[in-house]
Amino acid sequence: FIGSSAGAWIASKVAFDAKLSYEPTDDLDTRWSSQPDFLVLLYGGMVDTWYDPVELDRIPKTFFAYTLDDPCVSPEESKKFKAVVEKFGKQSTVQIVEYPDGQHAWGDCNFYPEQKKYACCQWRDLVKPFLFEKVLGVQ
Repeated sequence: FIGSSAGAWIASKVAFDAKLSYEPTDDLDTRWSSQPDFLVLLYGGMVDTWYDPVELDRIPKTFFAYTLDDPCVSPEESKKFKAVVEKFGKQSTVQIVEYPDGQHAWGDCNFYPEQKKYACCQWRDLVKPFLFEKVLGVQ
């Protein structure tokens, strides 16, 4: 799952609420999990339960990037999550990238070309090795 801003929050909620909301209709409904194998979350997406070390074990492999000057999503929540990941040694599962600037809605920085000067516009250069190494297991 990949999500940005509110989409990142939705992706996070789906990742944690992987239970069926209906009665199984065949064995496939119970044989396969609906939890995503990975998350790519950009400028948003924190779920309160992620601060709980037990819940932290349930997080799929996650790439999370944010900026310190985001006016829409407080970087303090992202910093708090980063501290929890480090405290409980989850860096092998969760990669967090903190950018100094770029504000909000940078995505691929094509919609607002003036944003191309920010380092956050290069997030795809980091997510590609994350997906290959941590998700696919390819070196």
